[in-house]
Amino acid sequence: MSLEKELKEIKSALEELKSRPLSVTRAGLYIMTFLAMGYSCTAKKDAHDTLELLEKEKPLLVEKNVLGGAAPETFYEINGQRVYLKIDGKPVEQYCNK
Repeated sequence: MSLEKELKEIKSALEELKSRPLSVTRAGLYIMTFLAMGYSCTAKKDAHDTLELLEKEKPLLVEKNVLGGAAPETFYEINGQRVYLKIDGKPVEQYCNK
């Protein structure tokens, strides 16, 4: 079968479908409802798990001289990693803008 003939058949099938009125059976409505409920429950569980994880691993604000300069550093410690706010008492932005 040639590509043009297949395209014509597909177009005619689409036109036929467009001409039919849209109808949904009761079973179809039940299926759509159960799918929506299942998705909603899954989304709520994912949000709950994420919130629970954030509550367990709250960032810890630390002010400590860890780099050996004159002034202490200020940083958040999250999962063993540090996010510096101040280095040697100066905001991190001053080091980035040089």
